[in-house]
Amino acid sequence: MNLICELAIQGKLPSFLYVMPFDSNLVFLEEACLVSRPALSDMEVKSRMVARLRHLGIKVKDVIEDEKASIAMGGPLPKIPRSVMAIGGASGVIHPSIGFMVARTMSLSPVVADVIVECLGSTRVIRGRPLYRSVWNG
Repeated sequence: MNLICELAIQGKLPSFLYVMPFDSNLVFLEEACLVSRPALSDMEVKSRMVARLRHLGIKVKDVIEDEKASIAMGGPLPKIPRSVMAIGGASGVIHPSIGFMVARTMSLSPVVADVIVECLGSTRVIRGRPLYRSVWNG
């Protein structure tokens, strides 16, 4: 039986594993639960990942980096306009069901960079509504 079915039987919220291989000996692994309120503890997420990897017969030789993160979802939208330009999660660019924001944020980077270049070396300061319009409606 897989871990998600087992968790459902136990009445626990399911989590899942992201896997991104870099080469045959280096793999990015991330256990995630996107619908938990309150959020799962770091210890619970780690124990689920250990159980899943054991079940799959995967032996971890070395951990290069151990990251803990929480993506706030379902909260209020950012107050706009701001005097400081927010981007990424701070600007509300989060997919409502999966929490991803990297692709959208990366696609906006050239627009934000263009506005920064426009301000560099200029005596003109772009803030508030003009800044917001330049980036989000440009």
